[in-house]
Amino acid sequence: MIIGEIKDLMNIAGDYLNHLQLQLNMLSLGHMSPSLISPGNLRVLLTDIKRRLPATLKIPGDEVKDIWNFYKFLTCSTVLDENKIIIIISLPLLDIRDTYDIYKIHNLPVPTKITDKLADSNNMVAQYELEAEVIAANQEKTKYMLLNTNEIDKCSNPLVNFCEIKSPVYPVNLSKLCIIALFANKENWKTRCTAKVRPNTILPMATYLTDSMWAVTTINEFRITIRCDDNTNMLTDQIINPPTTIINLKRTCTATSDHLTLLPTYQMEKYVLISLAENTLLYNAQKKGNNTQTCKKTGSNREYKYSKKDSNTNSEKQNGIT
Repeated sequence: MIIGEIKDLMNIAGDYLNHLQLQLNMLSLGHMSPSLISPGNLRVLLTDIKRRLPATLKIPGDEVKDIWNFYKFLTCSTVLDENKIIIIISLPLLDIRDTYDIYKIHNLPVPTKITDKLADSNNMVAQYELEAEVIAANQEKTKYMLLNTNEIDKCSNPLVNFCEIKSPVYPVNLSKLCIIALFANKENWKTRCTAKVRPNTILPMATYLTDSMWAVTTINEFRITIRCDDNTNMLTDQIINPPTTIINLKRTCTATSDHLTLLPTYQMEKYVLISLAENTLLYNAQKKGNNTQTCKKTGSNREYKYSKKDSNTNSEKQNGIT
């Protein structure tokens, strides 16, 4: 009887030790995980924080429907206090007064010719001199921000739809920038924008936009062949017309011509079946208590919910940025 109880106590102690080791491993990464705080406890914590927030702030998601999404972006740090491990969770807060869209600007070159008969203008292209590569604008398009490199990196995270922006906010109607004149489709965009001519450019040329989409710039019409590495291996042709033609390539597809080749993109998915024993181990690790404390840390400098959009500009005429 006593030996059996000792074995049970040893098994319990071993489980606690394994759980503690798992928690320490997760803490060393500085990222929140279900092994540190269970979804149920995290939901209670988020609900308590949500109840204490002012009317202008909110948590980044629904604590019931989106509870697993919080694990994607929550970070944490630890403080040792005697026999306790205090976990400090950094929770970003969103300003609900404004929602901004993030625009990636594609400044597409356009073939151009100059009036000087002695100059070789066959390989010249013109591009606008734009003030930024990425901008943020509110949904009414009355205010904008010019993002710096650090903010662009933060706002490019595919796992979350919000980011911290410290750049100042400017009114669109008072802007004298070329990029904003095109963005707002202002009538005076020609007085705001200056085109820069680049000689000795390799034409045709291609610019990667997004998600297997290319913009091909050319001065002469040519044909490009598209071949996909799928079960059909069918070949299709597309005519590239000057000055710019957009090509949408499917996954595994390559576009080839005498002038250039557009490489394919691949996406592979693999489904793994987790055994019942592994599920049970994770569940038990979440259910068993341990000697830890959770310290709530909330707040943000200024976080905006955003969506990502791509925009193109054209140096030959005003297309705007939409």
